[in-house]
This record gives sequence, C-alpha cells and structure tokens, in this order.
Amino acid sequence: MNLHHLWIFYHVAHTQHITRAAEELYMSQPAVSQHMRTLEKELKQALLVRMGNKIYLTEAGKQLAEYAGRIFALVEDAEQAMQEFHGLQRGTLRIGASTTPGTYLLPRFLAAFQLRYPQIALNVTMKNTELIAELVSQYQLDLGFVAGEVVRAEIEQKKWQDDQLVFVGPLTKPLPSPCSIEQLQQLPLPLLLREKGSGTRAIIEQYFQHCGTTLPDVYIELNSAEMLKQAVIAGLGYAFIPQAALGSELQARQLELIPLAEGMPRRTLYSIFPREKQLSRAAQAFLDLLEEQPGKGNA
Repeated sequence: MNLHHLWIFYHVAHTQHITRAAEELYMSQPAVSQHMRTLEKELKQALLVRMGNKIYLTEAGKQLAEYAGRIFALVEDAEQAMQEFHGLQRGTLRIGASTTPGTYLLPRFLAAFQLRYPQIALNVTMKNTELIAELVSQYQLDLGFVAGEVVRAEIEQKKWQDDQLVFVGPLTKPLPSPCSIEQLQQLPLPLLLREKGSGTRAIIEQYFQHCGTTLPDVYIELNSAEMLKQAVIAGLGYAFIPQAALGSELQARQLELIPLAEGMPRRTLYSIFPREKQLSRAAQAFLDLLEEQPGKGNA
C-alpha cells in the first residue's frame, strides 16, 4: 500500500470533503481525487461514496481510516520519541477531556505544566466521555480525562479524583427539602440532562435505577455542565450538575441547592490512555504533575 495515498485518504476521511482535504495538503482538488481513485483501484475496494459536495466512507473506508489514524499516530509518536532524547524541550502533548474536567478542573494543571515545560505544545480537545474514549483508543490522544469508568479492552484507566454531583433548581420554583426521588417524577419544570454518551448522563441514569425508578418522561438535553447551570438560572428546569461547576451562584442566590432524601450521586474521574502504547515522557510528566498538585480528590 502506498503510504502517500494513505496519507491523502486520511485527510479526506477526516474532513469528509475533497476540497478541504486538498487545502490542508496544499494540493489541487483533481490531484486528491486522482490519488483516491488510484488507492481504491490498488485495494480493489470502494472507500468513498460521493453525494454532491459531501464524502461518505464505505464500511471498508471506515476500517481503513481507523488503521490510518493509528499508523500516523505511531509515526508522530516515533518523531516524539526522537525529540525526547533532548529531554522535555520540544514536542506536543495531546490531551482530551470530558466537559467537567475540561472546563473546571484541568485548566490549572495545564497552566502549571506549561510553566514547567514551556517548550511542550499542548493540544487540548473537549468532548463527551464516549468520544474522548474513542479518540484515545484510536491513538489520536495521548491522555484523556473522563467522568466514570471506560470499559474498553484497548484502554487503561487510572483513578484521578472523586466528583460530587448536586441537584439544583431555579429560585422561582422551589421544591420540598429534602426532595424524594419519587417527587422528581412530578417536577413543575423539566429535568435538564446531558446528552447520551456523557459520563454525567450515565451516572444520573444509574442513580435513578439504584433508587428503583427511571428518568422522568419529560426532560431536555444540553451538552455541557455550564449550559445546564445557566439554563437552571434562566428558569428552564432542574439539573444535576458537578459541584465543581458551582462558583458563586449559590451565594449570589442565582439558583437553589435542593437536598435529596436518597443522597446526592457521586462518581469517579479517571485518566485514560492506550493500553498497548507506551506513554510519552510528556504524558508521564503530566500525570506526575497531577499527583503532585494539591486538591486531588476534592472535586
């Protein structure tokens, strides 16, 4: 297999657009299209389906894109390993985080790492837990930080710290204190939830199941803890949000903390990394810094 063709295919698969891939590669659009035809002919497989300006991957194309991602991640790792002979004086550390650690917990650690290793470039991605785990398993991230356990054979995980969730509501619609899980089925406003694939959403679903019930029939999905908090303040509904997401809002009486008779759900935050890939020196240095810094376990 021609690696140059595979490199071009990797960009086409990533962008799902011939023109954008051509721009990234500083090539002409016809040249990219010709390379794709040559690769498909070489492999005797259709890799792309063209519908208007959009490109969709066939099943064979999806599998090849996954292998390509791993191949070029290993090439990048090889370059990083060679650079590390000079110590932590150059290189890139690719970190992914789900929204709670990414928004409220990691920034101070990133700042401390940058201060200690100013020559290491940081590339940080924030998505939900499921997507971060997928990127780690594809070797597209060196480290991930997520809420809840990740059950994947190709991923190693290590407990980072505990995280407390709290139940909050708008001041305009107070609830009994403490509120029971049964009363959450009859809320005067919708329950606000994270989207499926979020670690927070999984913990809330498990909490309701543990209490012998299910989520209310009426709920609204939002895709970040910050959106949940601001939606509660605006009077849209009630939500379970990470305690780390609450700053001065309680003191300012922008929302209300509502105790639950069954207690508040807790979860564990984990660092994750590929099981079969050796951690780079930069990644290990970041994990070491997390161990050194105060506040571990107090999220």
